[in-house]
Amino acid sequence: MGTDIYVSIDGAAAYQTWYNDPSPPSVIQWYQSPKLSDGQHTIVITHIAGTSVDMMMITAGANTPLSGQTLIVDDDDPSIVYSGSWMRKTGRYKSSDTPHTGEPYGNATHQATSNGASATFTFFGTSVSVYSVFDDSHLGSTTVTFLLDSTASTQLYDVTSDSPLYKEGYLQRANTLLWSSDTISAGEHTLKIELTSTSNGAALVLDYLVYTPSFNTSTTKLQGSSGNGQGSSQSDTSGATVTTTPLPGGSSSPVPSSIAGSSQNNSQLHTSPVRP
Repeated sequence: MGTDIYVSIDGAAAYQTWYNDPSPPSVIQWYQSPKLSDGQHTIVITHIAGTSVDMMMITAGANTPLSGQTLIVDDDDPSIVYSGSWMRKTGRYKSSDTPHTGEPYGNATHQATSNGASATFTFFGTSVSVYSVFDDSHLGSTTVTFLLDSTASTQLYDVTSDSPLYKEGYLQRANTLLWSSDTISAGEHTLKIELTSTSNGAALVLDYLVYTPSFNTSTTKLQGSSGNGQGSSQSDTSGATVTTTPLPGGSSSPVPSSIAGSSQNNSQLHTSPVRP
């Protein structure tokens, strides 16, 4: 049994749509707008009793102001270059938290269990973070090196029988922050994420990256400290998805928005998922 919702865009008459969740409550994307012209829009959604709202994501148009926003890049985004052995995994994660199940961001993750597997992302910004779906129920460890330009940081992620979350029976945790840096000078940077060691089949799981841009719009990336028109410019060929939490890179013409959250009643997304 699905859940009906009503949507009005820019003051137009409301239309009816629906979503279905076979095992509520769970974390899912439960609405996506049709493609809209590049510009300002107002979306009103009603009849959402029993549904929780977690975040709203907006795919930026060519001239959407991005200064001060946060952009999210899905693991499927072509701006992330994978090397070595990676597996693209779909399907729901299982969590000890409520809701107990859900979809990762973008409905998939990339996972690596072989030493030397790497993912490289080049961006113009002042901060960057890496998020995962972390498995606290799998005994084992991974060592991951994060190389930001010429500075390396190595992190150990270890789950043992004495780990508090393992002892408490935790399963998988979505939106787990693996690593971040917020002291980056404005301009172009390259982040390389490399699995350097693993034990007992533990995997490096990449769900999405988040960064703060140092450019004003999706059309023009500004190299420099302020995004105020100083510095050289470069054409932007990637997408940009902005969240209101804020949390993803852009389309130069009609753009969709989406809302993600958890369903408390019988409620699977009727429309297609957002892709940056």
